[in-house]
Amino acid sequence: MLDTYTMTTLSHITQDPTDHLLFEHFATLATAPEGIARLRELILQLAVQGKLGTQDTGDEPASVLAKKIRKEKERLSISRKIRNEKSLDSITETMIPYQIPKNWTWMRFGELGQVVGGGTPRTTNSEYYVSHGIPWLTPADLYRHKGKYIGRGKKDISEDGLKESSAQLLPKGAILFSIRAPIGYVAIASNSLSTNQGFKSCIPYIIEMSEYIYFFLVSSAKEIDARASGTTFKEVSGQEVKRILFPLPPLVEQHRIVAKVDRLMAICDELEARQQKERAGCLRLGTASLTGLQNAESPEEFGRQWAQVCDAFDLILDCPENVAVLRQTILQLAVQGRLVRQEPGDELAKKLVDRIRKEKEQLVKDGKIGKTKLTPEIESEEIPYPIPKNWFWTRLDHITYISTGSTPSTSTKEYYIGGNIPWVTSSLTSQKLICNVDTKITEKAVEDCSLKTYPEGTLLVALYGQGKTRGQVSELGIPATINQACSAIVFWKNNEPVKDYLKLVLTGNYEKIRSISAGGAQPNLNGDKIKRMLIPLPRSRSNIALLRRLMR
Repeated sequence: MLDTYTMTTLSHITQDPTDHLLFEHFATLATAPEGIARLRELILQLAVQGKLGTQDTGDEPASVLAKKIRKEKERLSISRKIRNEKSLDSITETMIPYQIPKNWTWMRFGELGQVVGGGTPRTTNSEYYVSHGIPWLTPADLYRHKGKYIGRGKKDISEDGLKESSAQLLPKGAILFSIRAPIGYVAIASNSLSTNQGFKSCIPYIIEMSEYIYFFLVSSAKEIDARASGTTFKEVSGQEVKRILFPLPPLVEQHRIVAKVDRLMAICDELEARQQKERAGCLRLGTASLTGLQNAESPEEFGRQWAQVCDAFDLILDCPENVAVLRQTILQLAVQGRLVRQEPGDELAKKLVDRIRKEKEQLVKDGKIGKTKLTPEIESEEIPYPIPKNWFWTRLDHITYISTGSTPSTSTKEYYIGGNIPWVTSSLTSQKLICNVDTKITEKAVEDCSLKTYPEGTLLVALYGQGKTRGQVSELGIPATINQACSAIVFWKNNEPVKDYLKLVLTGNYEKIRSISAGGAQPNLNGDKIKRMLIPLPRSRSNIALLRRLMR
C-alpha cells in the first residue's frame, strides 16, 4: 500500500471526478511488479486523452490555436524561412483512435511544426569534430538520459561540419525524436544543437507547445515503433512521423497538463527511489540469510540459520533477485544431503556406484558402448564439502558414458539432403527437453563422420557457444546425433534412476561448470573436464525423496 504522505499528495493533485481512475490505479500499480513503469504509461495515456481533469470551460478552443499554428506556418513560408510542403491528408472520423474533450481538436503531427532530419559530417575529416563547438547528438546520447531537456552529447561539430553535412542547427525548444537504433528516445533541446540522421526533430511553430509535444511523443513511442519498417534495422520515415494523429488541447490547458504530469512523475520518481532502497535492503537480507544457511557447519547452526530464514521468508521473497539465490541455496543444500533425513537402513551409495561401474564394464565388453580411459579416483583434497556418511563422491564418467559428436561437411550435399536423423547443436541446449530439431542428416553422414545416435533421455552439456550457451544442460526427448560443441551423458538400466538427480546437479552448477572452462577470447569446456566433474551421490531411496521435495 502507499504511505499516507503519497495518498494525501495524490488527493490534492487528482481533485477532478475524472481523476478517480488514476487515483484508484495509483495504489494498485505502484506496488505491483513493474508497476511504476506501467503507472507512468497510464499517466501519459490519460494526459493525451484529456482525462487528467485539466479542463476549464473558459479556455479558448483548440481550433483557434490550430488557426494560429497555420498562420505562423504561412508567415514563415512567405518569408522563406521554411519550404513549402505538400499538404497532409485530412483527418476523417474513421481515423480517430479515441475520444478527446470537445474543445480539443485533431491535427497531423507534421502540421505542428517543421519535421527535420539530421546528418553526420565526414568522420575522415577531423576538422569537422571539435571541442566546444556546436553540440551534435546521436540516439546513443539519449540512452538512459533522464529529464525532458538535453543540451549536448558526447561530440561537438564545427560550423564547416554543419554546412558540409545534412545536419541542421535546431533552436532551443526543438523536440528530438529518434527514429532508428532505437526508435522512441525523446528530449527537448535546452539550447541550439544539431543531430545525426537517427532523429526526426520537430521545431514547433508555437514554441510554447514543446513540453506537451514531448509528453505526447513519449506516450506514443511504442505505437510509432510499430509503424517502423526495414530489414537490417527498423526505421520510421519522416513522412510517417508527419502523418501521426495529434490530439491538440488549448495552449493554456497544455500548460496545466504539463504541470500535472510533472507532479505525478515526481511522485513516481519518489516511489521508485523508495522501492529501490527497500529492494536493496531485501536483497542484502536475503543474500546474508541464505548464504549463512549454505555455510552452516553444524546441525545446530543450520537450525538457527533456517529459523532466521523462516522468520524473514516473506520479506526475502519480496525481492525477485532473492528467488534465484533461494533456488541456488536449495540446490546446494540438496547436494550436501541437508534436505533429506538420513535413514540408517538405506543402502550405501557406494554399492550403487559399484553396480553401475560393473554394468558399464560389461557394456564395453559387449561392444554396446566405446571403451574410454577412466578418469583417476578422487583425492581427498579435491572434495569441496562434507556429505552424509552413506553418500559417496564419484566422478561423472564413473557412473555414465560421456562422448561427443561432430559436424558433417556442409559442402557434401548427400550428408543433408533427404536426411531423417536429428542432429543437435549446442544452441538447442537452451531448451530443457529437445524434441524438435531443424537440421537432420543422412545415414551416410553418420557412417562417414563416425557419429553416434544417442538415445532419448541422454543429457547434453554445451561445451561452447555464443552468449550464455556454454554450460547449459538439456535432455534429448528423441534419439539424435550431436555436434562437437555438445557433450553427451548417456545412462543405462542401473544408473537411470540417478539421471534426474544428475540433471539437477548439473543445472544447479551452471556457473561453476562455466568457470572450469579456460583460455582464449572464447573460453570453452571439453569432454575431459565434464568427465572429471565431482558428483555427491546419495543412496537411491534418499535420492527419490530428495527429488520429490525439490520438484514441488
